[in-house]
Amino acid sequence: MISIQTVCVIDDDPIFLYLIKKTIEKSGVSNTTVLHENPINALESLKKTILEQGAFPEIILLDINMHHMDGWDFLDTLLPYIIVAGIKTSIYIASSSIAAEDKLKAKTYPAIKGYLVKPIDNEKLFEIINGFGLFNN
Repeated sequence: MISIQTVCVIDDDPIFLYLIKKTIEKSGVSNTTVLHENPINALESLKKTILEQGAFPEIILLDINMHHMDGWDFLDTLLPYIIVAGIKTSIYIASSSIAAEDKLKAKTYPAIKGYLVKPIDNEKLFEIINGFGLFNN
């Protein structure tokens, strides 16, 4: 199995954060899992990592519907930094929404590699790590 260094999860649901951390740990797909319950704090942390040329997460799991800032606003703010810095990262929407319009909107962002419907299990994690697109769920 392919293992990556860091997965970053941005979601305002503490129960989901707990469960996804346990799922990632159990699967062994990542050495480090960074969790952010507040998208504004996550944005500042990731921008700081870019500016300091630190190790950027290879995979970001991002919720759409969050307090303080939704996932689309988060992406619109972060993506220019990623593009300018030439960072390679795979962003996946991780949402409980099954709305077709959310999936269609996700496809308009080239940086988004897939759309995952919660809950996320080991099988979905392995598909992410192996580079499969996940817009078919």
